[in-house]
Amino acid sequence: MSSGIPVWIASGNSWLHATLHQPAGPAKAMGVVIVSPVGHEFTHSQSSVRRLCEHLSLAGYPTVRFSLQGVGNSTTLPGDHNLLDVWVRNVTDVADWLRERTGCHTLSVGGLRLGASVAALYAEQHAVDTLLLWAPCLRGARFLRDCQLVGQASSYLKASGLLDCGGLVMDGSAQHLIGAMRLTQTVPRARRVLLFDRDDAPQAEEVRAWLAPHGIDLVITAHTRYLGMMRQSMNSLIPEAGLRALAGQLSQTPHVRNTLTATPTAVVQSSDTTTDHAMCTPDGVRETLCQIGANGLFGILTEPALAGRHADLVVVIPNTGGGHHVGPCNLHVALARALAGQGIAALRFDLANLGDSVSGVPSNADQPYPRGAMTDVSEVLNYLASVHGFTRFLAVGMCSGAYTGFRALCRSVSDGSAHEIAGALLINPAVWAWDETLVENDCLNAARVESRAAAYTEKLASGSKWHRLIRGDVSIGYAVATTVQRAAMKFGSAARRLAEHAGIYGTPLAREIRRVLDAGRTLRIYTAQGDPAADILRSVGGVGVQRMIDAGQLPVTDFADADHTFSSAASQAKLVHRLVLDCVDAAARCERLADRPGPCGLAGTPVVQSAIGGGD
Repeated sequence: MSSGIPVWIASGNSWLHATLHQPAGPAKAMGVVIVSPVGHEFTHSQSSVRRLCEHLSLAGYPTVRFSLQGVGNSTTLPGDHNLLDVWVRNVTDVADWLRERTGCHTLSVGGLRLGASVAALYAEQHAVDTLLLWAPCLRGARFLRDCQLVGQASSYLKASGLLDCGGLVMDGSAQHLIGAMRLTQTVPRARRVLLFDRDDAPQAEEVRAWLAPHGIDLVITAHTRYLGMMRQSMNSLIPEAGLRALAGQLSQTPHVRNTLTATPTAVVQSSDTTTDHAMCTPDGVRETLCQIGANGLFGILTEPALAGRHADLVVVIPNTGGGHHVGPCNLHVALARALAGQGIAALRFDLANLGDSVSGVPSNADQPYPRGAMTDVSEVLNYLASVHGFTRFLAVGMCSGAYTGFRALCRSVSDGSAHEIAGALLINPAVWAWDETLVENDCLNAARVESRAAAYTEKLASGSKWHRLIRGDVSIGYAVATTVQRAAMKFGSAARRLAEHAGIYGTPLAREIRRVLDAGRTLRIYTAQGDPAADILRSVGGVGVQRMIDAGQLPVTDFADADHTFSSAASQAKLVHRLVLDCVDAAARCERLADRPGPCGLAGTPVVQSAIGGGD
């Protein structure tokens, strides 16, 4: 259950997604505003930013964290805008909101990376008690260079003049504004600055030289293993000790009043099961913040403002890996809003102990294949049916989210669940069956071996790699081990295929997929070219799955120029377009079959009986 209260905060004609962390006991007179970073850093650091806010609220500070406009769940930026002016206005509106809602008398502001930079620009215009700089971008040009080094951003910039920062695309004007930003040329109106300094690229001396002439106190806390925090979400390390120390240092601030004398205004009245708060965008999309079930799962329901022909259908999108509901590079946000534009509702949500469906650091945090996932999905479907009246469901998921969607679909078919899932659209599924009691899951091990093999194959084309090998600077032991593992996998796969051809057995995955298709359910798979997902499907599924693919019963769509998470804006746009078309097709097929016996399937996909395929 999340420790915070999710809210929408108005900023001009736009809406910012925020979470308020209220102290459980008496609140101090100072409130804190935390600005989240942008791009890849926003996705990877979400758990750490949440933990900072939880530590601050435990210390007695009413704290709000939020996403800047154009980032995460916050609504998109206007076409004609001064990016930094818009973002500083966002901080101003959130700060005013926090004062009004909690009654705090003074404010401190801070943020992570570019979020810290925007907080500093706000502090240049508004007096604050403390400015909290967490690994700040002191120079905007450095941030832009970092973006160009991530994934496919550099080639995307050269091709179009736009810079893809992983969920946030900057045009030339925005790049110019960010590139010209130099915090050392500003003078914060702050009594002191708390610097949470990264260990891999320390900035303490540069910050000290900036603030000393202005008489601003500087307190420095070392951020150990900063790069560990910025790993992909399921492997991200939360700097607990540093965050606790940071909250403790803020507590040393002398306040005009130690505690609030007035009762804070309630933002959202929460109940034991459900808390909703909604906004509507100018283009007619309504989004409702949801806390679902006894465990308080968090999700956002996106709906067309006006009910249309698909009013009873909703697409459910579980989080991916250890990341939260926005999806890699805002994929789930983009998909949900695109579906709403076609009259289809969607709920993006976090499984228990992941994303915003978590409080503190539970023992099984960031487990992408949690034991209770099917219980969580059942709670979500019950909520959507009982509270919002939906009767038809589709599942869409990426990687571990694809596993969750597929398992939920299989369960719906085999158990005759009360809320029938009509189908699942699976993006780069790496695991088809998970047993957490095993030291190494077969599917996950196959994914790792295939990924390493692909990386070594790519290196074979590099002259510099061969040069290092000849000089003896590279150990080939790991490469040899990977080659042996891959050969063993291929041999085992070939042996299974021979057994299948001989009629000895069909793989468990082939039998499951066969049952899904025989039940008339939708099943589509989407893979990035070069990603091991397609090879894993054929290896684990065997001849039975390959026959279903060849017969067109199991559509597999491959995307060129895409990575595992479709991190570039160009590849993501193609994926979202395809997913929306397929969801619309599935919805239309369901409507045509609504008065006929049996479940609905995908338009144009035949329901083939088990005599075809060798999967049984």
